[in-house]
Parts: sequence; structure tokens; C-alpha cells
Amino acid sequence: MRYRTVEYLARRRSGQTVVLTVLLFPTLLAVLGLALDGGMMYQARRRMQAGADAAALAGVWELFRGNSGLVEAAARDDARLNGFNDGVNATVTVNNPPKSGPWLDVPGYVEVIVTRDVPSTFLRVVGRQASTVRARAVGGMQRYMDFCVLALNPTQSGSMIVQGTSSLDAGCGVMVNSKSDSALELGGGACLTGAAVGVTGGFESMGSIECIDPQPDTGVPPVLDPLAYLIPPPIPATPVATRFRMSGGSATLNPGLYLDGLDISNGVVTFNPGVYIIDGDFHLGGSVVATGVGVMFYITNTGGKWGRVQIDGGATINFWAPSSGPYQGVLIWMDRNAPDLPPGSFIAGTPGSVFEGALYFPSVHVSLGGVNSSASWTMVVADTIDVQGTATIPGNIKNSSIAPPAFKPTLVE
Repeated sequence: MRYRTVEYLARRRSGQTVVLTVLLFPTLLAVLGLALDGGMMYQARRRMQAGADAAALAGVWELFRGNSGLVEAAARDDARLNGFNDGVNATVTVNNPPKSGPWLDVPGYVEVIVTRDVPSTFLRVVGRQASTVRARAVGGMQRYMDFCVLALNPTQSGSMIVQGTSSLDAGCGVMVNSKSDSALELGGGACLTGAAVGVTGGFESMGSIECIDPQPDTGVPPVLDPLAYLIPPPIPATPVATRFRMSGGSATLNPGLYLDGLDISNGVVTFNPGVYIIDGDFHLGGSVVATGVGVMFYITNTGGKWGRVQIDGGATINFWAPSSGPYQGVLIWMDRNAPDLPPGSFIAGTPGSVFEGALYFPSVHVSLGGVNSSASWTMVVADTIDVQGTATIPGNIKNSSIAPPAFKPTLVE
């Protein structure tokens, strides 16, 4: 009797197990399906995130190139190349500027959202036919300063030259875009130091190889002009002055248009904050003491003749670029259409002078003649560059309230 009772109980438990298994089977299947389909959705989202990232960067690159009208098309095209065709197998939303997140309505940023329904495989048995997967990315133009000195010319031999007893000490990188075998030339006892030295082509060192630190990396892809996005300032209808000349005493100048050049050979001059548009030459002589906070000098030709920038070695300069606005971080800018008039522009100044901002000469040659800037940072971007004397170009942007004007497209979310 006891044996039969045990057998009976065993059969009873077995029956309960079968019943419980039958009852729990849909739940177990759903859990298994969730795990398997979840893995598939995770892989799908990874691919979608890569597509959204690429699309956001593509849109920002068009902003960088100044093609704001092409942002949406470029982003959608890159999403399509990554397998997400808007209106076909996904929904691709492009917002310029973003419509959500920390960069909400901030110009210079592009938001891309990729959405698609991923069909279920195992979850179909519990009635779930598909799951909506979403990926979001935001790209923007972030300020940076990987280099302090950049020679833009793509082919020129001697695109950057440091000769004789001259030296260039850069607080960040130095880059030469020329593909010439002798794009960078160093001779005599010349010295070149920087955080990094890159050359698209090659370099020649005649007797000064021991005074280059670090040794240049050759074959480096050329760097895009980081200030190509800048839009020239509007030309005022009425000039502040015509043929302004000063040879002594002191003066305070206001921003605006200066026709037929601005020539200060001697004296003490204060430049009030703002944009100075100089038609012709901009000259500060060796006995000048010049101060300007929040200033930008734009050298152009409004119908007269092209000029140059000449800041002599004895001049005491204390210049800070604007800390905000469209020309934030831009100190001196030569019109992109300016011809390269020999011998080019010349920038020097006494030791301890301050050039806090970018010196931008995209189409002309510039000589650095003893620019010992005690600013937190200085950036020199020119078609070609040579160093005459001791040039110290600092790169400590962390200690400055003025952000550099160079941008590079990057993902921020």
C-alpha cells in the first residue's frame, strides 16, 4: 500500500510538471524570442547608429565648406550609402540645427535621426510582428588648434623656409601642405620645434638636422584651410578716414573703413574694439606702441590698389582678437583675392608683444620676423611662410578667454 501511494504521488507530480510546462511554454518561448530578436535588434541599431553618425558628419562637412543649402541632401545621401534610404527602408530625419538635446537650435550643428521597423522572427508567435529601432547622432563644428603654423600652398618648393640663424618655436603643431620634395626647407643653423611637424611632400635640411624637434613626418595628407568658412565683413559706405597717416603723438582710432591705407610710423595708438577694414597698406612702424582689445583688421581693395601688412621689429604690439561674434579669434585677415605682391607681408614686433588671435593670409606670402608673442596663443595661416629671426608662436588656448577660430567637423552626440 505504501509503495502504491509513492507511485501515485510520483505520477501526480509528473502530471503537474507537464501541465506547468504547457502553461509556461508561451512565456518561455517569448523570453527566448526576446533574447534572440533582441540580439538582432541590437545589431540593427549598431548599423543604424553608424549610418546616423556618417550622415551627421556629412551634413556638418557641408556647413564647414559653406554649403548650408546642401546639408540635408548630403546627410540623406550618406545615410543611403550606409544602407538607410529615406522613404524606402527607413525614415531619415535631418535637423539643421538640432531640434532636441543639448545643442537644441544651436547653429553649426546637424542632428540626424534614423528610424526603421525591424521584423521579428521568434516574437511573432506572441503577436509582435516588428520592433521600431531608432538611432540619433549630432555633428558640429568644434573649435580646435592642432597646429599654430600652417602653409597652405599645395605645390610650392620652399613653402615654408627657416634659414640661417632663424628659429621657429611653435607651441603646437606645424604643417606644410605642399607636395614638393622640398616643401619645408631649413638651412644653416636654423631651428624648428613644435608639438608635431608634418609635411605633405618632403623636407630639406642643410646643416641643421640636429635642430629639428621632432623630426618632420612626411607624406601627411594636406590640411584643409581651417578658416575657409569666414565671410568677409561688409564694406561701409562712408570711410572713417582716407589716407590716414600718423608720425607722432597719440591717437585713438575707431573701427570702420580706412581708404588708401593706414600708416602709423611713430606714436602711441589705441584701437577701439571692432572690425577695421583697411583698403591698401597696413603699416605699424618700429617706434609705434599699439594696443587693441577685441579688434580684427581686414586688408582688402575696394577699388584702389592692393596693399600689404608690415609690422616692424621695434613696434610694441598688444593686440587681442574679438572674444565673440563672427570674427572670434581672428586678428589680421588678408582678403582671399589679394595677389602675392613681393616681398609679401611682414610681421615682427618687440619681444613680449601680444598677438592673441589668428594671422590669416590665405593667398599671399608672410614673413615672421621675430614674432615673440607673449599671448596665450597665436595662429599663423598663410599661402607660404618664411622665418626671419626668432619666432615664438604659443599655443596655450586653455589660458585664453578667446577661442581659436579654427573648426573641424566632429561628432558631439
